Amino acid sequence: MSFQITEAFVQQYNSTVSLVSQQKQSRLEPAVRVETIRGTREAFDSIGTVEAQPRGGRHADTPQMDTPHMRRWVTSAQYNWADLVDKPDRLRMLIVPDGPYTTNAVQAFNRRKDDIIIASAFAPAFTGHEGETAVAFPESQWFRNADINANTGSEKITIALLTEIKEKFWNNDVDEEEQLVMAVAPNSISTLLLDEKVTSADYNTVKALVQGDIDTYMGFKFLRTTRLPVRLKVAGDPTKGYLRSNLVWVKSGLLMAKGQDTSVDVDKRPDKKNATQIMVTMDVGGTRMEEKKVVAFETLETAAPVKPAP
Repeated sequence: MSFQITEAFVQQYNSTVSLVSQQKQSRLEPAVRVETIRGTREAFDSIGTVEAQPRGGRHADTPQMDTPHMRRWVTSAQYNWADLVDKPDRLRMLIVPDGPYTTNAVQAFNRRKDDIIIASAFAPAFTGHEGETAVAFPESQWFRNADINANTGSEKITIALLTEIKEKFWNNDVDEEEQLVMAVAPNSISTLLLDEKVTSADYNTVKALVQGDIDTYMGFKFLRTTRLPVRLKVAGDPTKGYLRSNLVWVKSGLLMAKGQDTSVDVDKRPDKKNATQIMVTMDVGGTRMEEKKVVAFETLETAAPVKPAP
């Protein structure tokens, strides 16, 4: 029950309710593959590569090749939220709270979707006939702090780093027609302006990217998010800064499976003196479909990261 609803009783001359600053939409869902899941667990198959064989002599036997299949399992989890609005409370307020309460809850579920996508990118993926084998995210797909120091001379996003990441996808034979998507913290993009390799011709483009006027540069579609994992660069010493784990992927590389998308129910509760109950539910899971289609890299943040809204 919303015991804080008395804060909205009509003691002022204001008939509107505003929502606090928060991320409203899922920023990552449009950039991943979305499927429907039946039950709590389901497998999604991919077909591996095959190789053309020489024909051989006349009347030779037809070569039979076993086409490889790769299976990834997704287990969905249920999420819910509910609140009660007493009938007398509705009479004492200048507004009906159902709409703002519902909007606020749905926005929380949208943020949860981003958390699920990010977690599934880094977490072990489960494969095998019954999902018995865990596949860790390989170190070969990481650009760690040491790699960045060695290759680009920095701990921030640079032209050299973007080039190396793109080459990683090319070397993995990822379809070049698929859009490269990069999820980064908002302050990471601005460091591109400090890169001496950004030419005068590129400067205005990078500036527009930093300002949010455009979202694509060097073939990457940038998605700003504060929800990426972060850790101390040196354990126990915040003065050395924080390392943020950023993600790059193509749409077919990450999958979100929905048993039920965000659903809203508004009902009267006779057992609660006809109070209005607002309930929001969701049943969602995620997985990494192929390791070669996902890359992670670290950037340095000197200030303590702001904890995102739940």
